[in-house]
Amino acid sequence: MHLPRLLPLSLALLITCILRAETPEERAKKITVTMTLNDVPPDAAARFVEVVSNIKVHYLGHPGDQTLLSLNFENLVADEALRYIANLARLELTYQADGAHFTPKK
Repeated sequence: MHLPRLLPLSLALLITCILRAETPEERAKKITVTMTLNDVPPDAAARFVEVVSNIKVHYLGHPGDQTLLSLNFENLVADEALRYIANLARLELTYQADGAHFTPKK
């Protein structure tokens, strides 16, 4: 085997894979979730979507928020589920390289 020839090829393949990596938002628009939750805080609902979709969630809610949600999603795209949770919690949802971020609306 010609090791000197394999090294550049391996590096090219690795770089191609890195450049084609999906962003969290792209993944969220492909993965569907099904869940039924009753009387849970919005951060717990977001964490559930995180677990079933493998999209990291960073949650910064309103201080002292006592909101409870009851949700029933069936084959809903993860992005739509996260946006629905953000809307009910009066939060803004944005995506960054490290995942989905919930923050208070400005």
